[in-house]
Amino acid sequence: MSKQKQLITVPASINDYYKYVHTVTTNAGRKITVMKCVICNECKRAPTGNFFNFKKHLQVSHDTDSAEASQPSQPTLDSWAGGLKTSKLPLQHPLQLKLDRSIATAIAVDGLPLDLTSGKGFQKIFEIANSKFTIKSRRTMTKRINEIASEVIKKSNISELAILSNGRIHPIIDIWSTRTHESVLGIKVQYLDDDLHMVNKLLAFEEFNEEHSSDNIKKKVQEIFKSLG
Repeated sequence: MSKQKQLITVPASINDYYKYVHTVTTNAGRKITVMKCVICNECKRAPTGNFFNFKKHLQVSHDTDSAEASQPSQPTLDSWAGGLKTSKLPLQHPLQLKLDRSIATAIAVDGLPLDLTSGKGFQKIFEIANSKFTIKSRRTMTKRINEIASEVIKKSNISELAILSNGRIHPIIDIWSTRTHESVLGIKVQYLDDDLHMVNKLLAFEEFNEEHSSDNIKKKVQEIFKSLG
């Protein structure tokens, strides 16, 4: 196996998120491209010329869905006025995350359509206000709303469970896959209330894309319970 630098053409949709490292030629003569994600500094590998794995990493690890990773950025007022490229904030920048959450909250609280962020008029507002922000897709906003709802549910359920003795609470853990083959892990608890009625409470519903080994499942469950306090 040998390593060498090679001139490759990276799609514009992911070029800002990766830094080319090198190309590996296997003993079988197969070429593998290695690039480093500038958000998390993790090196990703894929057959040279195939960028699916790199896009998938952005989608799974940094919440940039396939639509956002495959479509070019909308033109901004900066580029119209001066012909200069406006650099976007990193997707995990605190201001970007705060904007994402604020938009998701507005959609949920005010009953706005989920495809609000896809509208050209809505995007134009942010081109004028601050063209450094990335306006997320309907799919990402749906994720954000689910996350906010999950936080509210967790706080409510935990406050109710805190007054119960440990012997009354029975946890149930399950793992399944979505239609897009993304694994999720769910945790709920059951207990009998003072009137002997069965009560079910959802504690967690999170992505779980690791190998479904006992050690990985144990580690994920421990992380969830630790986050719940």
